[in-house]
Amino acid sequence: MTNRYAEKSVIIADNSSVMTRIIENHLVKMGFAKDNIVTAKDGHQAHLIIGLKDFELAITGYHMELVNGLELLKKIRNDSNEKIKNLFYFMITAERKEEIIEELMAAGCNCYLSKPFTYNQLEKKIKQIFPEEEPSPEPQSSGTHTISPKITSAFIESAIESLSQYMVSAVAEEPIDSIVGDLYFGSLIELNDNVHRVRINIALYFPKDVACAIYEGIFGEVDLEQVCGVVQELGNIIAGIVKPKISHLTQEVVSLVNPDAVDDAELSFELGLPQAKMGDDEWKFELNNDSSTEQIIIPFEINGGSVLMKLHFEKID
Repeated sequence: MTNRYAEKSVIIADNSSVMTRIIENHLVKMGFAKDNIVTAKDGHQAHLIIGLKDFELAITGYHMELVNGLELLKKIRNDSNEKIKNLFYFMITAERKEEIIEELMAAGCNCYLSKPFTYNQLEKKIKQIFPEEEPSPEPQSSGTHTISPKITSAFIESAIESLSQYMVSAVAEEPIDSIVGDLYFGSLIELNDNVHRVRINIALYFPKDVACAIYEGIFGEVDLEQVCGVVQELGNIIAGIVKPKISHLTQEVVSLVNPDAVDDAELSFELGLPQAKMGDDEWKFELNNDSSTEQIIIPFEINGGSVLMKLHFEKID
């Protein structure tokens, strides 16, 4: 199996050289190449190094000399270089003041882990940051042509990134055959490419307690109508993030709805109007499941609950 971490470049910055070494050793144990890990003793040094080398991940503490973790984060997010500006920022700190954590998230912190932490806790976060590019299980399909791992990986990455914007960590699990569970909220949005005659439906299904916990963690007192709005917006965000990720996968996508097609012209999707529903009745979005369509249902573990994402590919008549 290919080591998904071997080529990833990481910078680690912390006021404690011991902590820096612990994190570095953990990353090497996971499969990161030692030569691709750079360490810095403070935020100022880290900022200088980030300007000189391309990194895919920054792991920093909060309490650092000269430039602290929040100040470094703001410098990165305000950088004119788009690659630096969009660098994935992972904060590991013993700081637990709620107002500081909120300020970090508002400034664009992508991921957060409290000290002290275990190897397994760090590994779980890293797996979320760098999901499997080639999932080993074969996708479940209703037709005769399987959905490419490249496509499913793009949607998994986009879902995890979308949820992280609401300060939620999600772990993708193996695909399942049907919509199951005590589900209360759902959203649906279409990606339509009329030139290639392809429609992708993205449906999300949330248990009531999981969706409410996400809402409450950001906005406070729960309002079910507003929670439904957040579920709808999550679908919208996933669709927006995944569009450029799959635009070059024309043959893989088009062949799902037209097996005889040969096409390499880039896909150009337009978003349909998002929908959202809630309640205990049989409201779940029923999509056309005939022999000409392909679908996959991917569960995500979130706070002990299972959120489902159903991808449904069909030909536009």
